Amino acid sequence: MKSLRYDAPFNSEEARVVHVQLAVLVSIVFVFVAPAQEKVPKPVLVLVEIDESTSNRVSLRLRLDPERSTEIDIAWMNNKWAVVGKHADDMIADAEKNHRGYALKYLALLELKKDRKLANRVAVQATKNLGGEPRELAAFVNKALYADPTAVEYQLALMATTPLIADSREIVSVRIAHLCALVGCGKVREAMVTNRTIVDDLSGKKEDLIALATAICDVNGGRALGAIARRAFDLGRKDRPASELLQMLEYRVLYDLEGNRKAATKVGLELVEAAKESTLNNWLWYLMTRRSTAGKYNSLALIAAREMQKGGNLAYGNMDTVALALFENGLLDEALALQEEAVKKGGSGTSAGIRRRLEVFRAAKKKRDAKKGETKKR
Repeated sequence: MKSLRYDAPFNSEEARVVHVQLAVLVSIVFVFVAPAQEKVPKPVLVLVEIDESTSNRVSLRLRLDPERSTEIDIAWMNNKWAVVGKHADDMIADAEKNHRGYALKYLALLELKKDRKLANRVAVQATKNLGGEPRELAAFVNKALYADPTAVEYQLALMATTPLIADSREIVSVRIAHLCALVGCGKVREAMVTNRTIVDDLSGKKEDLIALATAICDVNGGRALGAIARRAFDLGRKDRPASELLQMLEYRVLYDLEGNRKAATKVGLELVEAAKESTLNNWLWYLMTRRSTAGKYNSLALIAAREMQKGGNLAYGNMDTVALALFENGLLDEALALQEEAVKKGGSGTSAGIRRRLEVFRAAKKKRDAKKGETKKR
């Protein structure tokens, strides 16, 4: 099967429009065909050409009005901050008490303009204007502030949600936002004490339980709440048909929170086998480069990469995918050798992105070897 992975630049505005329309259709294995731009958040910064924030398109992430979504998505793909910012300002003016305008502006400042300071000013404005709307404020925190949080964003989230929690404990999104803020600020004990009944409180609400388990997997320091996540996950998936998303979450609970690598590997192999039914190369690529999964499943990526290598005679684009998985797992020499083979095999048809990753791997090896030399001198 020919790979659908797309990592060449668009050549026209028309192509971008067609791409947006096609992306709605291509949703097998939670994959959207990704546009070109080299702007992927940690941990694969500068290694891939796609702007993975648009592989889960911003209009879908924020559930934007369909009348605006296409224009916003195209502007986002082209890194047109001014266009996206204007839409965000118009949305805020039209609905000051709705989180979407603030969230769009925050994410655009953070991801397009690369200005966290200005983004956090928007967060302060959103906190002030949405303070009387607990659900809207919690939605802003969960969708925007937690997109790529540092200690500053967790502190902002804590200040925003603490005044709400006493009167809004029945609102699940508020409780999750506040719990994550506590954990992100290092207040793990307080998070555990104040949420000791949260799983019981959500009993029977399967989607909410899954959301809780996912949030704990996402938050920095979430491992301390592994038992809560496990109970939430087990109750949330009970009597539900098996799905890839549930398997992915189970993998995270096992590997990230419980440290059970043996059981996680078993689930990972099941996921890899299922992915073979479509295109394992595409599945692995997006696993490593989408915002929601980048850097979180490196061990699973290695399982998939090894499975791809078993078939032998990889296409040079598939070699590139496997090499990235090897690199993300610290197997630098093996990654470099495979990337060199990919460039050689691709010849003049090798994309700039594949060649660029080769240079990144070479630079990483040079840096590592230099460090080893310094250590020997001592």
